[in-house]
Amino acid sequence: MIMRNASAIATLMVFVQFLCATVGQAQIFVVSNPGQNVSAYDLNSGATLSVPLIGTGLSSPNQIAMDGNGFLYVANYANGTIGKYTTSGTTVNASLLSGLAGPVGVAADGGGNLFVANYNNGTIGEYTTSGNLVNASLISGLNSPYRLELDGTGNLFVSETGNSRIGEYTIFGATVNASLITGIHCGGMALDGNGNLFAGDYITGTVGKYTTSGTALNATLLTGFANPNGPYGIALDGNGGLFIADYYRSAIGKYTSSGGTVNSTFISGLNGPIDLVVAVPEPATGLQVALAFGLFLSPRLRRSLFRPNPAAASVTTRP
Repeated sequence: MIMRNASAIATLMVFVQFLCATVGQAQIFVVSNPGQNVSAYDLNSGATLSVPLIGTGLSSPNQIAMDGNGFLYVANYANGTIGKYTTSGTTVNASLLSGLAGPVGVAADGGGNLFVANYNNGTIGEYTTSGNLVNASLISGLNSPYRLELDGTGNLFVSETGNSRIGEYTIFGATVNASLITGIHCGGMALDGNGNLFAGDYITGTVGKYTTSGTALNATLLTGFANPNGPYGIALDGNGGLFIADYYRSAIGKYTSSGGTVNSTFISGLNGPIDLVVAVPEPATGLQVALAFGLFLSPRLRRSLFRPNPAAASVTTRP
């Protein structure tokens, strides 16, 4: 019976492909400064999705971060705020955090916490993603902290431009190694799932690859970026793709994590790209696909799932 209904099967295949492909769209969110905006592009093709996605309320925007619930956070250096937005560009709170001292770095962990690098007073502050203060000086005494990166084990990596180094700290503020990597003017960092740290040097125009213990695997993994104002934001897609905000070329370049060039102007025509974040959706689960098959092929199953349950209708609950 199934084989005779070729049209239905073809329609089902399209539906399952649609389900798998549209759980979410893989995107790159790019911060432009002096462009004063955040724009969205397709991760796979570089095609424009929304320019600008966020075009108002930004003030010398710098680092951008995304939490586990899909909210974007933008550090605004000039007006001392962190703004919170949806990935569709809706403003949740343009001043989620305010009164900060030149915020240029922001990172979100999986526990609902935000970490903010205050360039002007040398501190890293901790807040909740709803805007509540946890500790305004979680880490202090830094010299122009610039970018932040979190790993999955409770460690926070801080690029300290005034001392030309990257330091490692715990999310509780304890120092692991304040001089984990030295002699680097780091404008952007990214961690992969294999314990590798990628860091860009905006003075030498290079991107290096290191272990999270600070060992240089290749300090000049990628070269040839303009200096100064060379590579800034760095992001990974989880499949070996490395994306770099090339401020001087006004482009986002795509490379491999082993140092190969895919397309140095993957996204071009930008106005001062300073940072970026990659959003890769979760694939459809086996249960979702199986349910799609079941609902499509079995009218009885469809009826049993969606038919009102008389017993359930008689149940009452207390407020």
